[in-house]
Amino acid sequence: MKRRELVGIASILVAASVLVYSVNYLIFHDLHHIFLFLLSDLAFSFLEVIVVGLIIERVLSSREKRNMLYKLNMISGVFFSKVGTKLLGLLLEMFKNREGICPCLSIGEDWTHSNFTNARNLLSKIDIKPDYRPADLQNLKDFLNQHDSFLLEIITDPVVLEHEEGVEVLWAVSHLSDELNTIKIGDKDSQTTEEIVIEEAKRLYHMLSIEWLNYMEFIQHKYPLYYKTLLHTNQFKIAS
Repeated sequence: MKRRELVGIASILVAASVLVYSVNYLIFHDLHHIFLFLLSDLAFSFLEVIVVGLIIERVLSSREKRNMLYKLNMISGVFFSKVGTKLLGLLLEMFKNREGICPCLSIGEDWTHSNFTNARNLLSKIDIKPDYRPADLQNLKDFLNQHDSFLLEIITDPVVLEHEEGVEVLWAVSHLSDELNTIKIGDKDSQTTEEIVIEEAKRLYHMLSIEWLNYMEFIQHKYPLYYKTLLHTNQFKIAS
């Protein structure tokens, strides 16, 4: 709504209020009564601002945020089932210190919020050491190219766009895919570019693994039976 329209509506409401008070005076001729209720209504309006403007708005905002997070986690579930979990495995194959990474992702049935938090903190600090073959890069390239339309669909979802971390992860996936498609894998002239790709892969792994833990913690609380099913198929627990 434009400013001019707001001013017009406000003017009409003020004029209507003045008209009603004028009619009240013409009928009862009691200014004392009019000013008494005018001041009472004015005093109550401050409380109304607190109740409506602060408390109710905060409750509604909190509920909206919970709904948004719920929808985001549902989209995360689709992403990890189709792309994310497999992508984590492909990236892991290119790292030397897998024995230090897998325990952080080896989630258990009895994990608490503290366990998930500690795992996220450890993953954010791990110095990933690359150890890859050209075939690893080619597998990663082929996999991302197979799912490029799906990734594009996810990244343009309005719910995802409201989540900064989710958008950053998807952009990192997109950038890695673009870089893989610009190099000739295994070519000596592309060695420097391959090193840049590996740095991007390491950065993506840090972000993606943390988002995976966030999603698994959500599933543990909301869908405990499905969480137990995912534990049995956790490739990172087997790898550890």
